[in-house]
This record gives sequence, structure tokens and C-alpha cells, in this order.
Amino acid sequence: CFIMILQEKIQKKAEGFGKLAPAFIEGAKFALENQWISVDDDLPCNHKELIDREIPTYTLYVLVVYKDGTVFLSRMVKTPNGNWIWLFGVSHWMPIPKLSK
Repeated sequence: CFIMILQEKIQKKAEGFGKLAPAFIEGAKFALENQWISVDDDLPCNHKELIDREIPTYTLYVLVVYKDGTVFLSRMVKTPNGNWIWLFGVSHWMPIPKLSK
């Protein structure tokens, strides 16, 4: 499963840090657990790099957590009066992570 592979990669990378390995592992764990951004704290429309260049009334797709707990891809839409909205009830979001090479 993806989580197991990621944990194995973190463990392997940590081995190169000697006595600092536990701190590396805790830092990686913290980073993974804190990627989601509450819609109460920030929105994709506040980030210029997340506005669709071809259709500037949309944000790029981001990962979202709907209020029912479902994780999905979604984007915000700018209404004619200039307000940005989600089409469905979103509680948290994060940019789509870049894939490693």
C-alpha cells in the first residue's frame, strides 16, 4: 500500500542521519500530518499560482476533504460578483503533491 511504501522510504532515508534519525522521522511524520489546510485558515484562490491561467475564473484542481470525509479533486469558481466559492462543502484542501522522479 502507498502508506507502507512511504513509511519505508522515510525509514531508509532516516538511517543516513545517525543519531538524528528519530528527529528526521518525527519531522517527516509532522509534515505528512499537516499538509491539509482548513478552509477557515486559507483558500486556493488566495494563491496566484493556483489560479487557472487559461480560465482565470477557476482555481487549479486541488485535493479536498468534503464535510462528509470524502477526499476528492475540486476547484473553486469565481462568481460574477467576484466571490470565490466551492461547488460542494469543503472542510480542508491541499495542493496536489508533485510526483517524485
